[in-house]
Amino acid sequence: ARVNLQGTQSKTNARSDSDTLGWSGRLARQLGAAGWSLAADQQEVDYDQGRSTESSSLTGRFSYAWSPQWITGLTLGQESNDLLTLNKKRYANHGVDLVWRPSDRTTLVAGVNDRYFGTGHNVSFEHRAARTVVRLSDVRSVSTSPNANVNATLGTLYDLLDALLSPLEPDPVKRAQLVQAELQSRGLPGDLLVSQSFLVSQATLQRNQQLSVLMTGRRGAFTVSYVRGQSNRLLNNLTLGDDFDVTSQVKTHSLGFLYAHRLTPVTSANASYTLQRSE
Repeated sequence: ARVNLQGTQSKTNARSDSDTLGWSGRLARQLGAAGWSLAADQQEVDYDQGRSTESSSLTGRFSYAWSPQWITGLTLGQESNDLLTLNKKRYANHGVDLVWRPSDRTTLVAGVNDRYFGTGHNVSFEHRAARTVVRLSDVRSVSTSPNANVNATLGTLYDLLDALLSPLEPDPVKRAQLVQAELQSRGLPGDLLVSQSFLVSQATLQRNQQLSVLMTGRRGAFTVSYVRGQSNRLLNNLTLGDDFDVTSQVKTHSLGFLYAHRLTPVTSANASYTLQRSE
């Protein structure tokens, strides 16, 4: 369970201040080859330059592992919000997903769901070698968090190291401890790859296509990342002082290189170079 309370104020009158209150909860259990989960969340955002928005959802998921290589899932739920309409409206959502692991080093995940904004999808491919991780993904979903930076990123060093260590430690809590220890031993911050593109104050529909490659050595790590993103506004009847006041769509492209090296037990150095373009 999680509760989130956030307030943002700006020195410029052109940008809307806001207060956000939300909560979320999740229950899950695995029974042999079958598993189930139930997730609920609710969020209310109050803008000082416009009406408040409210969204909530309740989603259940059932999964079944036909074999260690094939896992299927079915999602059913209901959500309600006033993001697309002035009055709150209910929507049904449903989706299916598939996980294929042809080997211990390779994973393909594909999912599609029908939601209030249309059809969303999540497709990812990941391959691990002894010291290398390659990850590809294509995601179309919605972000309802206001006053957030829309990140043009392929994930963080934490995410990539988590994927690299997953064959060694399947337990997520113990693996998180291993990832933190690895980051500390190399003198690396876990969010080193995050690059900011533009600031958004409202709910947006986003599609991000991402590629990242992580290569590790005894005392260093090298990462190449590329992302292509597209964001569309959902709140057409609000003017909140961000880039979506003058356009309904923002496209981003980002290419980044990073090398980090551990010099001594208490000293490290890293260098990065990023090219980024927003339209």
